[in-house]
Amino acid sequence: MIISFVNLILFLTITFLSLHGYGLIISTLFSKDNFFINNYKTLNLIFGLILVGSLSILISFFSNLSNIICFSVIIFGILILIINLIYLKYKNFELRYLFIIIFISLVFSFYSLGNDDFSYHLQTIVLFKENIVFDIIHSRQTSYNSFWLIISSLLYIDFFPQTLFTITSLLYSSLVFDIYSSLKRNFKNKNNLLIVYTFTNLLFLLGVINNYQNFGTDFPGQI
Repeated sequence: MIISFVNLILFLTITFLSLHGYGLIISTLFSKDNFFINNYKTLNLIFGLILVGSLSILISFFSNLSNIICFSVIIFGILILIINLIYLKYKNFELRYLFIIIFISLVFSFYSLGNDDFSYHLQTIVLFKENIVFDIIHSRQTSYNSFWLIISSLLYIDFFPQTLFTITSLLYSSLVFDIYSSLKRNFKNKNNLLIVYTFTNLLFLLGVINNYQNFGTDFPGQI
């Protein structure tokens, strides 16, 4: 139990750092004073997911999305982040943000094993984990892989089931953090209409989307 927690914390951390690194490739194309990039950190995570997903599609034509490929992609993303932090003087990275996201994600990732992904989506994920796209026998459930599922295929470690929910929990946790931060910012600036809007969004995430046993790969579409 303790070992699983430690392993999950490590995987969540390196995955998040890696996605953040990939996201910087797109984020740096925008102005340094861009309000949305600076205040909504989920955007950088989404940018990272877009690049990793695109990379996964290209890789799937030539290789299966094995664990080795997974760790190679993660390490490359971390190297990009390190280069930005050391050589490009990237300063919009907060350890507080990292700790909060990892803590929230840990809860969702570890307690999501009751989801139906193990009887439905996992079949598709495993196929792309073990085969190149041309070797997959087509059927109703496996003919095509969604963009989100192919990211899940790449970042899923087959001997560590909780990793199936890693990117969903990271996206959800980051979004909760951003909306809460936005709510605080609106209170400070006395933006009454935005206070109501962000508060109702936060209630929706925590009260409707926040369902442990159904926290699977369908959630990004709802978000």
